[in-house]
Amino acid sequence: MDYVIYTFGGGDLLWHVFNGIGRVFASNSEYFTPVGHLALTIGGIWAATRAIFRGNIGIFAMEWFFPSIFIFTLLFAPKSTVWLKDEVSMSAPVKVDNIPIGIAMFASLSSQTSYFVSKMLENHLLPAYEGLSSRKTGIMFGAKAVAKIRDVQIHDPVTLTNTKEFLRQCFMKPYIIGNILGKKAAAQQTNDIIGFIEQNIPNNFGIYYREPSNLAISFKSCRQATPLIKAAIHKELNEGLLTKFAAAIGVQSDQSHMLSQRLKVMTGDTLKYLQREQQDIHEWMKQAMLLNANRESYDDWREKFSLSRIYPNLVSMHAIRGLFQKSFSYLVAGEMAAHMMPILQSVFLH
Repeated sequence: MDYVIYTFGGGDLLWHVFNGIGRVFASNSEYFTPVGHLALTIGGIWAATRAIFRGNIGIFAMEWFFPSIFIFTLLFAPKSTVWLKDEVSMSAPVKVDNIPIGIAMFASLSSQTSYFVSKMLENHLLPAYEGLSSRKTGIMFGAKAVAKIRDVQIHDPVTLTNTKEFLRQCFMKPYIIGNILGKKAAAQQTNDIIGFIEQNIPNNFGIYYREPSNLAISFKSCRQATPLIKAAIHKELNEGLLTKFAAAIGVQSDQSHMLSQRLKVMTGDTLKYLQREQQDIHEWMKQAMLLNANRESYDDWREKFSLSRIYPNLVSMHAIRGLFQKSFSYLVAGEMAAHMMPILQSVFLH
């Protein structure tokens, strides 16, 4: 029998919990089966002794035999399959086997009751935009969207080239590397790179700017290039980008205007909850574009010195692989200890 458990966030934690339960209650489990047999034996001896000394066999039946048979036979002995459906962090339900039916049934009942009651209230009290319901665009989904903002890139290749050159010549060299007027710390801590450059335009710095229309190259000072880069970034931030961004996090609707408004609201609520001064998703996307362009500019420098580019996703994958190998080594060590300890015990005793 299958049961579904709905959750909004924390699906990975629930998976670990139910996976541990499934391992403990699996048939012929090396952990639970011996302990269960021992507990039943000790409990049976205790109940039988108590019944004999009191001369009342009914105590044995009513206080131990029937409760034990009822609990283990009806609630723990039958196994079921649990499907964990995290509406926020999991793209598909996750299956966990060998869960006792008593645990799965009550957990699923409470979960599905809450889920369908909230769905019923939304269907009757809120506008009929299924893709924009709170069950799909609540504050937890705002957290998912905020985490996804860091992946926003500049799509236009000319704008990307100009932005990389602009950040390198008008931000990195004068302030991060050169520390002009002691502005390095302020540049590193700024939440608005273009705003910082507008307030602290460096002299004697400029870029070779490519015109988007005809790709003509001309030299422009940082003062001349700043409004051009700002306008190009603003052009990237359009309603179409928000629609694509919403689709990337699993939020879709035919009402593009409503979708954009809902995306702004849910990310704003999340950023407000996180106590961030800037709560506009457009500003966060703009900074993500600039930071990603700056990272690519760093990689361009690395390639000039015959060094490999740095890919954040690849670095994250290697970190996860390292954690997996570390966890697997602990499992191997535990399994070896389980087999070796009885042998060592017999050696030490003799």
